Amino acid sequence: MLAVRQTATSLSSLFSPGTSDNNNNTATINNGESSPSTPHSPHSTALYSGSRHQPRYFSKEAFSKTSFNVDDFISDCRKRVPLENVVSDLKEYSLFLDNELVELINKDYTDFVNLSTKLVGIDQVIENLRTPLEKLRKDVLGVHSSINESVIFLREKLNEKRELAKKKACLQLFLNVNETLQKIENLQLHQSSQSSIEEENEAVGNTHEATSNLIQRAANDFNQLLFYVSKTSEFPFTKLLIPRIEAIKRTMKEVLENLLSNGLNLDSNPFGPKTSTSTESEEERENIIANCLRTYSAMDNTHEAEKFLRMRLIHPYASKVVTLENLEKGKRGSTDGLRDIYQTLLKFIDNDLKLVLNLTQKKVKGYNLIANTVFPEVKDLINTRLSVIFAAGIPDVFHKNYRETLEFVEGLEERCTRLEEVKALREHPSCEDFFRTWNRNLSVYFGIRFGEISKRFESVLSVKLPQPNFSQKQEEGESKEFRVKWSQELWGCLERCWSSQVFVRELIDRFLSLSLQLVSRYRSAVLSAVTPQKSSQSGSAKNDEEEYGLEHCLLFYHDLYKMDQKLKLASSELLMREDSPKISQRMYDIVAACFRESASELGDLKKRVEEQIHQRLTDKCAKDLPTALQLVATQFRLRKTIPTTSSAYVKDILNPPRLFFTSPTASDLLHNLDLAGSDFLKRILENLLSAVTDKYIDAITKQLTKTAEQESGLMRLNNAAKKSGLTNYEAISAQAFLDAQRFGDEVSSLISCFSFPNGSPVPNLELFSPYVKLLQAVAKGNEVLVSRQNSAPLLE
Repeated sequence: MLAVRQTATSLSSLFSPGTSDNNNNTATINNGESSPSTPHSPHSTALYSGSRHQPRYFSKEAFSKTSFNVDDFISDCRKRVPLENVVSDLKEYSLFLDNELVELINKDYTDFVNLSTKLVGIDQVIENLRTPLEKLRKDVLGVHSSINESVIFLREKLNEKRELAKKKACLQLFLNVNETLQKIENLQLHQSSQSSIEEENEAVGNTHEATSNLIQRAANDFNQLLFYVSKTSEFPFTKLLIPRIEAIKRTMKEVLENLLSNGLNLDSNPFGPKTSTSTESEEERENIIANCLRTYSAMDNTHEAEKFLRMRLIHPYASKVVTLENLEKGKRGSTDGLRDIYQTLLKFIDNDLKLVLNLTQKKVKGYNLIANTVFPEVKDLINTRLSVIFAAGIPDVFHKNYRETLEFVEGLEERCTRLEEVKALREHPSCEDFFRTWNRNLSVYFGIRFGEISKRFESVLSVKLPQPNFSQKQEEGESKEFRVKWSQELWGCLERCWSSQVFVRELIDRFLSLSLQLVSRYRSAVLSAVTPQKSSQSGSAKNDEEEYGLEHCLLFYHDLYKMDQKLKLASSELLMREDSPKISQRMYDIVAACFRESASELGDLKKRVEEQIHQRLTDKCAKDLPTALQLVATQFRLRKTIPTTSSAYVKDILNPPRLFFTSPTASDLLHNLDLAGSDFLKRILENLLSAVTDKYIDAITKQLTKTAEQESGLMRLNNAAKKSGLTNYEAISAQAFLDAQRFGDEVSSLISCFSFPNGSPVPNLELFSPYVKLLQAVAKGNEVLVSRQNSAPLLE
């Protein structure tokens, strides 16, 4: 209720800051008593009695929130209704609250008054209860203190017991350490007791094999000893035993190395050759080596065994093989001997390391001799002695060295029996470092190859192609697959990129990019060659300059078709050779998809070239039509006679395609394309005949229209009636009809020069729509001939 009053006061001050709250009709409570007038006001009681007041412009629950703020409340209400309405609503709600409070007091007034009389003597009752409660409190505190003392005592005793248990366990560890140490020493591994060991071994029957069995037992005990020592390493007792433990470790190492040397028939000289003076059989030697390797493994010291094998077995032999003399083979600066070096090392693994390799791969676990001993040793010797093989200055030599190195590594992987061994070899730091050196030079190698191939291709594109002679047959030595030097060079460069002498599997993305760039460059060169260039001379008679003519366009079309077919199969033709590096199926699919996309682009270019051939043949056929028709019109102005034969120019209209496609070279090219060549010729002739006929119709129509306009103008000038004789228009119309008939004969003659397995481009001349339009355009000439010669009509 206080929040309601504060809000109402704040809003009232906004509207009447200088006035007092004299008109406030809300009820007030003074010292717990109601106002003599407001609570019993008949008006207020009638206004709110029997119902719950609900504010119209705000929620009653807003005043009950602990986060209620007058300013926030006013700001919220102000967004929705005028503040005058809020003030009025707040005052009504405040009046309701006051009346409700008064009603509550009046309702329970008797209880409020009787409350003071009922509390008489309550102080004495409280005092009587205080004394026993305080006594009870003291008793509880005493019991609590006694329990705490007992708990502390028990904790101390438990801690003492725990400490005693630790000391007892420690003493037991001391006993175990001492017992195990004595047990190992009792195996008489020290040099001072070696004679007694030999006597025991002689009783067994074989000195080295028995010693290997003893050393294996000692290794197991030694592992147990190390475990005990790790638990008691901070005690002085254990620290005093460290010298004895180190002595045992040295002794075991010496014995193990001696046993391995005897088992492997190594000479006492660590870098000397092998000897065969040992009397043990192959099986006994195998047992000795296996026991030694198991001992190293049991001691978790396999790296020491691998280190010993590397230094005593692998290094002496590899250091004699991996030399600069063996690499050069008497030729200074040569690397011809690298393959022999790698093959010799692989034979060494197959022969001399066979026994140890079989043991570590089949019987004794925890070893990887190829990854941890063989390859690191070979890698270090190559880096220090044969670093010349990494030079990329001569790309052919570098590629040979790199490929032979990959074959050597693949040979090592083939000698691994488990996938884990292969993975360990590839992820070994020495292997990664070795190929990191190669990879640094692979970028240089590709840069040289890129410049070599691209420069060669650009030099061919920069030379203008010679003018082909279509009147002669193809020479015997000329390529039958491609006829343009550009195409031959492109395919040669692609074969060069993916040949086994150039391609490197690790650079497949770069060689693929180079191949696509070569195809793109070829495409742009052909497109530029077949596209007429605008003449630089404004007064030139020719609007366009054709650097390469119609013959070149046909050659380009032939080569584009062949290149399209070869690129679709390029992935299998270039990458699936026997001597090509093997690539994954995923990479093969990517390369094949890229080549197919390039082939699709060449297919689009092939359509452009076909359009150029059609356009150029059409221009050649139709370029003299207006001039020829003008000469015919001039002739009939001078000699007004009825024509009886076609004009001489008609038989020459279709001569360009006839001479071009019947030439020996064009026939050979189309024959070389098989069915595609026939379809190409069919499309060309069909489009050509339609285009030429349309141009012919346009030229004749213009000439006839021009002649008719001239005659009409002359008649108006002369103001004369039409003569009964033959007019120029009629004579030219008759000649045009005869020429149109001859043109149809020429079309049939041209079609008959070729064979079309899939159907003729003009199967029926009477149904050939452009020719039908041509006859309709010259129908006037037929009428003239019929009327003048009294003969049967020539056109039905």
